[in-house]
Amino acid sequence: MKFRDDYIQKTADRLHMTVEEVRSALPQGNALVEKIDRNIGTEFAFSDEELRLLHIALTYYLFDPSRADEELRRLEDLG
Repeated sequence: MKFRDDYIQKTADRLHMTVEEVRSALPQGNALVEKIDRNIGTEFAFSDEELRLLHIALTYYLFDPSRADEELRRLEDLG
C-alpha cells in the first residue's frame, strides 16, 4: 500500500487536506481506487499523464463528483 499511501499524501498536500479527509472522500470499489490498487508496487506504475489524470479525477470526487466519471473514462482510454 506504500505507493498508494504516498500518492494520496501528495494529493492531500496539493489539496491542503489531511490524508484521512482524502481517504474518507474516496468511494470504495470505484475505478480510481481499483486503478491505484492494481498499480501498487512501483513508483513507476503510473505515467506522468496518468498521475495528472488521477489527481484531476480525485479532485472531482472530492469537489465535483458528477465530473469524476468523465475523467475516469479518459484515464481508461489511456490504459
